[in-house]
Amino acid sequence: NGSIIEKPEPTIVRQVITERAAKETRLGLQTVLTKGGTAVDANVPGHTACGKTGTVKKYKPAVIHPVTKKVITPGHYESNRYICSFAGMLPAEQPKFVCVVVIDDPKSEVVSGGAIAGPVFSRTCSRVAEQLHIKPTVVVAPHVANQ
Repeated sequence: NGSIIEKPEPTIVRQVITERAAKETRLGLQTVLTKGGTAVDANVPGHTACGKTGTVKKYKPAVIHPVTKKVITPGHYESNRYICSFAGMLPAEQPKFVCVVVIDDPKSEVVSGGAIAGPVFSRTCSRVAEQLHIKPTVVVAPHVANQ
């Protein structure tokens, strides 16, 4: 029904990096979503976000004979199987939330974290920002259909 059951407060154990280092890291991660970056499709209309893409080939472990313990088939990276991801936060200046998208074994011609997981991040963060009442800070160009 939308009522909050429990709202745990975080416990600060220690500061891992300085505030300045965190700010500089977020600035660097914003470039991932800019023109020429690896995840322009992760942009969240009206908001500044930042994040990191990930693309890895899946690894198939070796098959070992249960009795002789000899390798039947050696382990290897599979040629056309991947895990794609995008981990980001919004707003980039003072993050209110983090979102991690992982797509296991995508079926696509283009396989990259930005192209596969980026759009999911964008749509998810748009909805989360709305639910958390995070005000847009970036002007969104009107769609051609609205002109």
